[in-house]
Amino acid sequence: MLKYELIPSQLLYEGTIKPENLFVPGILAEENITNTHDSNYWQQLKNLTLPLIFNKHQPDFVFYLAGVDVLATDKLGKLALTKNGCKQRDKLVFEACIKHKLGVQVSMDGGYSQDIKVIVDAHCNTFRVAADLFT
Repeated sequence: MLKYELIPSQLLYEGTIKPENLFVPGILAEENITNTHDSNYWQQLKNLTLPLIFNKHQPDFVFYLAGVDVLATDKLGKLALTKNGCKQRDKLVFEACIKHKLGVQVSMDGGYSQDIKVIVDAHCNTFRVAADLFT
């Protein structure tokens, strides 16, 4: 991961940051690393998370950070979703927003797969799903 070693060095050299602004992340304990696959992930999202949040907080609007670092091919993420799993997640979020009559703003985020096509396809799927449901 040479680029992650070079960026801090460059920022220090430029004077953009000071040494005290840097830290070395620790290694996560095994129990904190989740390797959740498609069906488990989006069933929990559908049955536990969204209804609970929407009912408890009754939002007027949703800011959806549609990260694709949940892909199994992602070198930094700890989940193991397929592109179709991401698509299902997006559909669940959008359908929950529609059901609760909530506006939604979508931002792309994450995506550190070796193959850029995987990242782009996953992000494009988010907007394809939105177009299908909202038009």
